[in-house]
Amino acid sequence: MSVKRRGKIVIAAATLIAIVAAIAVSRPNERDPVYKGHHFSEWLGCFVHYIDIEKRFNPPTAELRDAVVTVGTTNLQLLTTWIARDTSPTVFDKARQIMPNWLRRLFKRQLEAEDYRYETAEGAADAFKLLGVAGTPVIPQLAQTVRIGNEQARARALRALVFIGKPALPSLLEIAATPKLGDTRVEAIGFLSQYINDTTVRIFLANAATNTNGAVASAAQDALRGENNFGY
Repeated sequence: MSVKRRGKIVIAAATLIAIVAAIAVSRPNERDPVYKGHHFSEWLGCFVHYIDIEKRFNPPTAELRDAVVTVGTTNLQLLTTWIARDTSPTVFDKARQIMPNWLRRLFKRQLEAEDYRYETAEGAADAFKLLGVAGTPVIPQLAQTVRIGNEQARARALRALVFIGKPALPSLLEIAATPKLGDTRVEAIGFLSQYINDTTVRIFLANAATNTNGAVASAAQDALRGENNFGY
């Protein structure tokens, strides 16, 4: 087979993949409140640092905080919906890696839909860092996402619970006590280091520190020392 023919086949295959994916992937027709001329998703996108600086606006920190708190406080359910969405790589997301530039330009809208899906999910979780205890009403929904969501959604929901603070402690303890949650359970144990002065937490960590699961025991021992290796 000639090089020219192989090139045509590769382009045809990439085009076919893109077209099929484009049919399946589009920016969802969902509510996206507007504040000061920008959609809520745009404000949240400011948290997602991988975004090209040319793709986003950069409001002052105080203005960003005001927007997220003002809009987020009255749209907590929307935030939990975005956090729970599936952001696993799609066929289209994988196909873009082999697309020539002209094909990327052709399917710009679909590529932006992929970015939107990720940006809103990650930005929604980080919004709770500003909302704090104001996010208390949606603790049950976030805890449910940790229990039944996929890996990425679980991580985001756990992050939001940590940002909410003390009102989410009972949920963090429940997650930390659930073996089937695997790495998410271990992370939750690590975050309990923030509450080592709480008697219930200290008792829990003392018991977990002798768990036969090495990762669980290690995380509990670190937490008892006030150490947390999971950041945020």
